[in-house]
Amino acid sequence: ATVAPVAAPEAPPEAGEHTEAGGLAFLQYWLSTLSYAAQTGDPAPVSAATSPECGDCQAAMTRIEAAHAAGGGFRGGAYVVRGVTAASLWSADQPVYDATIDRTHRVELDAAGATVDTLPALTFTTCTVVLEWSDGQWLVREIISPGCVG
Repeated sequence: ATVAPVAAPEAPPEAGEHTEAGGLAFLQYWLSTLSYAAQTGDPAPVSAATSPECGDCQAAMTRIEAAHAAGGGFRGGAYVVRGVTAASLWSADQPVYDATIDRTHRVELDAAGATVDTLPALTFTTCTVVLEWSDGQWLVREIISPGCVG
């Protein structure tokens, strides 16, 4: 069986607006780029949308790149966004959002298909995320909630 190639997610136009609604749309897009990176091994879209300051984000991207570079990959781990709301202390420079997400159980596989590690599923989990507006675009600056990305 042939597996159809997965297209990289595209940011909706509103995700490029320096507004509260723009940040909401951007965060939904960012989570789709994280799922795409895990599935394909292509970190370019999520990397372009992530601040180097986001330690959890950088660690997740490094793990994804390393697994794929070694000939392995991931099964599962897709993020589903149930909703995104702006936190009460919204600011234009570094707004805080709460994303309610599900993530399917993820298995990291080596080149032979053996399980290397697993990441548990998340259901109705609130992830608090700080964005920043930098050089005319949103970036994820920090994931405050532990365990939301892996």
